[in-house]
Amino acid sequence: MNSTKNRTLFCKKEVKFYHGLISLASTAVLIFIGVVVCGAEPQIPLIFSCTIASLLSLYLGFSWEEILHGMLSGIEQALEAVIILLLIGVLVGTWIASGTVPTLIYYGLKIITPKFFLITAAFTCGIVSFAIGAWGTVGTVGLAFMSIGVALGVPSPIVAGSIISGSYLGEIISPLSDATNLTAAVVGCEIFDLMKRAMPIALAGFAVTEVFYFVSGLRYGGGDASGVAENIAPLLAGLD
Repeated sequence: MNSTKNRTLFCKKEVKFYHGLISLASTAVLIFIGVVVCGAEPQIPLIFSCTIASLLSLYLGFSWEEILHGMLSGIEQALEAVIILLLIGVLVGTWIASGTVPTLIYYGLKIITPKFFLITAAFTCGIVSFAIGAWGTVGTVGLAFMSIGVALGVPSPIVAGSIISGSYLGEIISPLSDATNLTAAVVGCEIFDLMKRAMPIALAGFAVTEVFYFVSGLRYGGGDASGVAENIAPLLAGLD
């Protein structure tokens, strides 16, 4: 009875488009000022943004109970993605501590030739990202390929591009991707339905990038990585 009375008492104003725009714009401005201008961490601007959004909701007539329920609902929707990101941190640390990443670098330098390095890096990251997601791929296999590329004499920017291009294939179509899980939770659809709809576009874009990296890689056929594997592997083996 009291809940119904409070809902009737508080919900008076109609929510307009510009109300949401105010909240979104204030968040963008505060983050820009805090992070870009002041060089601070983004947590403080986000707290101020939440305060503005809460005050705006109170102005529109929503009760604190409704605002709190909306917060908890948003956290619940994003919880699966947050857990995936936490597990990625564990995975990256485990691979480095166990010597997996240095091993990949060592044998990668012996097997991969500079001419086919870019297309191999993009393709391998694309396959691995489907299993462990984009962030996990960048932090593990991507780290190994970055070191291999530098050792082979391939420019770092294009190596990073090939790694990210392959990794973000999994960001779109991997069931373990934080973005895919968050999107499915927010829009209220099955994750595999979302993956099936996104797969044709993602695979087409990936195929185009593979052709680009194959052509670009032909320019780097004369690199020599002899002796570099022995120097890089012990270095990364000591990372924690």
